[in-house]
Amino acid sequence: DAPALFEAAFLHHEVLIRADIMKRSTTAPGAWDVIEVKSASNGESGRKAKLKKHISDMAVQLYVLEGAGVTVGSTSLAWVNSEYERMGELNWSQLVVFEDHTEAVRSRAAEVSGELDGLLDMIGSSSLPAATYRKTKCGECEFSEACWAGEPADSIIHLPRVSAKKLGELADLGVNRIPEIPADYPLTKTQEATVEAFKHPNGFVADRDRLMEWINALEYPLYYFDFEAWNPSIPPFNQTRPYMQIPFQYSVHIRMEPGAEPMHREFLAEAEGDPRPELIQRMLSDLGESGSIVVHHAEFETKRISELADYSPAHRLKLRSLLNRISDTEVPFKENWYLHPGLVGRSTIKVVLPTLAAELSYEEMEVGEGQYASLAFGDMFEGRVAQENEAATREALLHYCCLDTLAMVVVVDKLRAFTRG
Repeated sequence: DAPALFEAAFLHHEVLIRADIMKRSTTAPGAWDVIEVKSASNGESGRKAKLKKHISDMAVQLYVLEGAGVTVGSTSLAWVNSEYERMGELNWSQLVVFEDHTEAVRSRAAEVSGELDGLLDMIGSSSLPAATYRKTKCGECEFSEACWAGEPADSIIHLPRVSAKKLGELADLGVNRIPEIPADYPLTKTQEATVEAFKHPNGFVADRDRLMEWINALEYPLYYFDFEAWNPSIPPFNQTRPYMQIPFQYSVHIRMEPGAEPMHREFLAEAEGDPRPELIQRMLSDLGESGSIVVHHAEFETKRISELADYSPAHRLKLRSLLNRISDTEVPFKENWYLHPGLVGRSTIKVVLPTLAAELSYEEMEVGEGQYASLAFGDMFEGRVAQENEAATREALLHYCCLDTLAMVVVVDKLRAFTRG
């Protein structure tokens, strides 16, 4: 007689599912309405791809439930409303959106049986399927390392944004290494740059004039700056939305004049209350009123500063004035002014740094990337870090963010040296 079941388990055709919510139907006696709960948001960005994946997920559940003898009335998706902005007490009915996808799920479920047979046959096989160059999306597959573990760094599977068609064509030519690609084979600009990079194992400047122009445009004092942000699904403060990036930390290395030793400033909020008011005050003080603010991947920092300006009208003008001072250390690598075989079309600071300064590394750090920093701060905010461990967690966060800005100092110094050499 239970009105609803949560994570009820069912087995059919050797497939086990746990339905998030099964609610007795109010319109079809004896039937159940199935609700799949997702932490993803329903925002337009990526909605089509996410919805396709979720409908397949629900289709497997519908196939198993009906195969196990359960009458299903409707199938719905419950996910986060990206448009909800918290003001005052949390409004759960506005935070969560329910969407009926019964028709699409039933249509997809009709295809599931044959696909499951193929998957079960694969699982039952005594050996892995052979990896083939005519596949892409390997980076998104949890088995990619098992399939491609033996491939060297110059394998054509590492060619930036390579299509399945192009991989197949190269394989047919007998080419499976980037340096072997024929000079007359059509490639994108980024792919051509990658092929060229493999001719120079230690890296080289491909466009010295553009690189010098970018470096000479930097105005002292230089402020090498980086945010860390936390993006919880449930808005924790007023004027926050689901998955909004809330800055809680920054690091800045300041070089007052050429050759001067950089000074370091940093801020890490206490894991209680809204971090933005104090962060804004400290940041405006530490970034001064003139000089280039040097960041890596400027899109992130500019969006956070713009959001802080919208949040705090009293500081809006000063915050927006920072935007005119931003310079992006990712540009020389995205524009292929500097090439190195270790980049293979990538330009994040963690990929760039080892190609210029192998002695600096994020390896073996307790917090080694932005996602872990966000999770660590979230754990402290939610009280999931034991009090005796909080000091060590804060120290790890400070160390990580400091390395991000120190890395930019080193990157600019190395690029400057290349232009002079």
